Amino acid sequence: MYIYAQLDADGYCIAISQLSGKVNQSNLVELSSFDTAYMKRKYDVEAMQWTDEYMPEQPMVDPVQEAIDAYTLSLVESDLLK
Repeated sequence: MYIYAQLDADGYCIAISQLSGKVNQSNLVELSSFDTAYMKRKYDVEAMQWTDEYMPEQPMVDPVQEAIDAYTLSLVESDLLK
């Protein structure tokens, strides 16, 4: 089995996969073991090594609150809440 870290466009590990065969893709980095410590960690493609940098945390977005805010804004813009 082959274990790979999948990198996003910025070089951060977004998934770890165990595959049945060897692959050669620029967004996959072969790992020696299935280690979740690589998740969200940055890989320097040019230096071919892992850095100590981790993916910045993204704030959680509440889809219900986002919908309420958008609806309220549309009412304000249409002069219905004056």
